Amino acid sequence: MPITPTIVADVVAEAVSVCAEWAQQADIAIQTDIPVGLVWGLHANLMTVALANLIKNAVLYALVGPVEIRAQVLPSGNLELSVKDRGPGLKPEAAQHIFDRFYRTDKGRSRAAGGSGLGLPIVQQILLAHHGTARVETAPGAGCNFILELPSGRAASDYSA
Repeated sequence: MPITPTIVADVVAEAVSVCAEWAQQADIAIQTDIPVGLVWGLHANLMTVALANLIKNAVLYALVGPVEIRAQVLPSGNLELSVKDRGPGLKPEAAQHIFDRFYRTDKGRSRAAGGSGLGLPIVQQILLAHHGTARVETAPGAGCNFILELPSGRAASDYSA
């Protein structure tokens, strides 16, 4: 998989663009906080898919806004991307299965929204392909904060097939 130095703000902007219509229909604002000039080794198209999936889920399931997208370089040198909503959050038993294939927290609501239960497992696979991790911080009534962590210190050539 070709990983190249990529402007993170461009990937986020593309993912937001993909989700703009859903957000507009739901009357939910999308806010971004991405450091200007932040460049990271990414497969831009795949990371756009991962972020768009998280943004779409936040818009569809949160019911209220805004959805916040942030990027920061951690003290470890890793990149952290997060997509946070102000929705109902998840119970602990649901949170531990959220990245399982075909898992849906609310089967009726997911079907109505067109969900297959594959979006978050796809996000996880995209992060694994980047040697990163995906996790969720959540609690009932506290919304969801999906966190993607990408390792530092890898040259683009380290990822090429």
